[in-house]
Amino acid sequence: IGAPITAPIHQVLPALSTALHNPSNQYHVLLTPPPQQPPPQQQPIIDFPTDPVDFLQDSSCWVECRLLHPQTQQLLVIMGWSLVKQPPPPPPPQQQQQQQQQ
Repeated sequence: IGAPITAPIHQVLPALSTALHNPSNQYHVLLTPPPQQPPPQQQPIIDFPTDPVDFLQDSSCWVECRLLHPQTQQLLVIMGWSLVKQPPPPPPPQQQQQQQQQ
C-alpha cells in the first residue's frame, strides 16, 4: 500500500490488513492457518543442528534446518539458506561532497 510517512497508524492498518489477507497476495499464506492443523504429535520436529556457519571473507553464512519424524526421529528433510550481509548504504550525496572536500 502507499501512504505518506505522516499518515496516522489507524488509517494505514486497515488498508495493510486488507492487502495482506488478499488471497492473491504472496503473504496471504503466512497469515492464513492451514484448514486443518495436524496434532502436535504428528508435526515434524524442527532442528537446527549447528550454529550458523559464518564465512567472514565474503560476508555470508550458511544456516541449516532439519525436519525429523515426530515418533522415529528419522530425518525427513534437510534444507538450508545461504545468507549474505548487505553492505551499508552509501552516504547521502551532500555528505559525499563534504567528505570529498575534506
